[in-house]
Amino acid sequence: MPRVIPVCYCGNPAKLNTSWSNDDPGRRFFGCKKFGSGFGKPCHFFIWFDPPLMPRSQIVLLGLLKKVRTLEDATGRERKTWILVLVFVTVLLFLNPKLAYVVVVSTKNQLMFCNIVAGILLVMLLYMAVGIHG
Repeated sequence: MPRVIPVCYCGNPAKLNTSWSNDDPGRRFFGCKKFGSGFGKPCHFFIWFDPPLMPRSQIVLLGLLKKVRTLEDATGRERKTWILVLVFVTVLLFLNPKLAYVVVVSTKNQLMFCNIVAGILLVMLLYMAVGIHG
């Protein structure tokens, strides 16, 4: 962290941000703390904190960022797929309790077992849905 924090044109201490542009990935800069906040008009103060990256470092960092974004996208798609599967199975079990018989043939109380399984699936579904937004 810098020893002295610059003051922007508004008279406020500037905020340390990180650029993720293709030209300066990971490079930190000071800017007006109002920028992007929606509270008041920013004064457009800007000064680099880090020196420019070496070309090789920039290429490596951009490649790593691309891999991270690809993995994040794949994880999001996988989570959505499992949620759809859970929704489908839960709806099927609520609509047709006899489907529980396929899961456990020798259960005496198939309806009760089906409701327990459907409840567990519903809890899992809610947990995963919260995980997407949380």
